[in-house]
Amino acid sequence: MKHAPFAQDPTPFAAPRYHRVTVLGSGSWGTALASTLARAGVETRLWGRDAALADEINTRRTNSRYLGDAALPAIHATTDLAEALDCAEACLLVIPSTAIRATARATAPHMPPGIPVAICAKGIEESSGLLLSDVAAEELPGHSVGCVSGPTFAHETAMGYPTASTVAVEF
Repeated sequence: MKHAPFAQDPTPFAAPRYHRVTVLGSGSWGTALASTLARAGVETRLWGRDAALADEINTRRTNSRYLGDAALPAIHATTDLAEALDCAEACLLVIPSTAIRATARATAPHMPPGIPVAICAKGIEESSGLLLSDVAAEELPGHSVGCVSGPTFAHETAMGYPTASTVAVEF
C-alpha cells in the first residue's frame, strides 16, 4: 500500500499551547505537576482544601508537608474553586480516586465551557467500577477528558529532574 505524502505539516494534530492551567489537588503529585507547568511558563493555579498550605505555597514557595524543602516556582495557590478555575484553559484533577466524582461535581459550575480535563490519579470508582475518566466525563459533560500517568516520582518531578509520562485523550 502506498501512502500519500504529507501536505505541509506531518503532524496530524498539534496540541494548543495553554497559557493558564488549573491543577486541582495540592498534594505531592498535584504540586509537582503545577511546578512543572509553571517552570514551562504557564500561569498555574493550584487548588487545595488547606488554607495554611495554600499560604505556604504562595509565600514561602514550598509545600513542606508533601515535598519537603523543594523550591517551587511562582504558583498561585487557593482554596477557592471559582478563583482557581477563573479563565482556565485546561484543568488537571490530581486528587485521590475516592474524591474524583465529588470534586468534579463541585467544579462543574465554575469550569470554563469546553476546557479539557486530565485525570492524574490511578484507580477506579469503587461504587460503580467505572474508570476515573468515565466518572469525570459523567460529571463534566462537554469537556474532553483524558489521563496522565507514568512511572514518575513527585519530588523528582517538582525538582525538575527528567521524567516521562503518558498522556491519553480522545481528540
